[in-house]
Amino acid sequence: MVLTAEERAELNLPPTTSDLAQCPAKFTILPNMGICKSASHVIWNGKVLNQSACCAKCADSDACVGWTFHHDSTSVCFICNGTAGGKTNGRVSGCVGSACVLNNGAVTDLWSGSAPAIALKPPSHCKAQKNNPWPENSSCVYEDALFESEVQRVVQNHPLDKPLFLFWAPHIVHGPAQLPETAFEALSFIEDADGPGAKNRQNYLGRVKYIDSAFGRLVATLKARNMYANCLIGMSSDNGGPLGSANNYPLRGGKHSNWQGGVRVNAFLSGGFLPQAARGTVYNELMTAWDWMATFSAVAGVDPTDHRAAAAGLPPIDSINQWDRLVSKTDVAPRTFIPLGSCSDAPDKDAFCQSKGNQRTIVNGIVAYVGHEGSARTLWKLLIGRIPLAGWTWQKYPNGTAANTPTISCGTPVLTMNGMGGVGGCLFNLTADPNEHNDLGHNVEHAEIIATLFTMLQKSNSTTFSPNRGTVDPSACLAAKNRYNNTWGPWIQ
Repeated sequence: MVLTAEERAELNLPPTTSDLAQCPAKFTILPNMGICKSASHVIWNGKVLNQSACCAKCADSDACVGWTFHHDSTSVCFICNGTAGGKTNGRVSGCVGSACVLNNGAVTDLWSGSAPAIALKPPSHCKAQKNNPWPENSSCVYEDALFESEVQRVVQNHPLDKPLFLFWAPHIVHGPAQLPETAFEALSFIEDADGPGAKNRQNYLGRVKYIDSAFGRLVATLKARNMYANCLIGMSSDNGGPLGSANNYPLRGGKHSNWQGGVRVNAFLSGGFLPQAARGTVYNELMTAWDWMATFSAVAGVDPTDHRAAAAGLPPIDSINQWDRLVSKTDVAPRTFIPLGSCSDAPDKDAFCQSKGNQRTIVNGIVAYVGHEGSARTLWKLLIGRIPLAGWTWQKYPNGTAANTPTISCGTPVLTMNGMGGVGGCLFNLTADPNEHNDLGHNVEHAEIIATLFTMLQKSNSTTFSPNRGTVDPSACLAAKNRYNNTWGPWIQ
């Protein structure tokens, strides 16, 4: 987007230059973390008046990975296109897509209804360092306490004769690994018994316990308002726990990987609307997080089709209604396979898919039932390419020891001339080996299964959708500063 002269003046943008000097040591930005180190190529360096202008200059460049504003008499803004790790040593830094620091503080992401939730923004002194408890006092309200308060407000004020759909996505069981002091100290027996290495486990379990209590309070409110009897409650994780703070035992791997520890997660249904026969049962069919959309739509009697997306030429949703199978109205499995997604950089550069840019979506794994219906069905899994976090943790983890989680190469299956058989990739019989200990990828006895799964994987790859996410628009910073009191919000008129 091209800025007007007035907008460039507003952001104190310097003139364009083609200077390609080296970025000095400790000035490279680590994406999404705002920390600097090492040497890297600079795509621009020059004087600006403040860090807001430095941020805007970065946002104005497609090649910018991050920026650092050096606070001294030179006021130099370094715009870099490489990354490394380290500390800022007092310098202000930020990254494309995550940081736009204005003169009077960082931009807040807190919105309510049609306006920024300025009154709910915590004071600047309400901060907690990574892995340390959040300060509890009258002015520092914990973020998930804000969310819970809003959920309670909606339920308390909702008319009993109107339907209600409420989506609650807590942040607590996620980075930056902070929880209120009282919630942390309530589990102090963990560190007392297991030593300092258990602090991360105490932190993680404290966050899970906190949100569990919050959900309990919501259920109590639903019952008090006589809403629970006609309410369907669904709970689901989005991915496996991150190794280092969470534990996916006995599954292999964790978040950022397509091992079972990264993709097989907990979920449940509850509430008075759930048929009595379905309560207390275990659902053993394949189901994905995106299947909730079609499933809840079916329960509510609404069409899940995204007609606006279809009109724009976007592919249809791949959510599958699982309701009839969940409540045993049918014996037919709604879903027979799950494609496991990755990114185009994973095979040779970035197994964790953390690099910036418009990476293509790819499928590098498939989980599918192969065989006849009924007891003879076997659940198989095929992975190809590089897969990170290929290890297991023990029952009591984190415990002060480092998990052995290397990145391994599964390779790519080589099929026979007729495509009916092949070997290669990492193949697991999940029915017999749910924790992925026995790789059968080079066992010729399973050549037909490998060929079947690899063909399914290739077909899934032919229909992936890779949206063009564009580049950072500096007008977003202007809108946050001038229209929304340092709060992110809509900026396209």
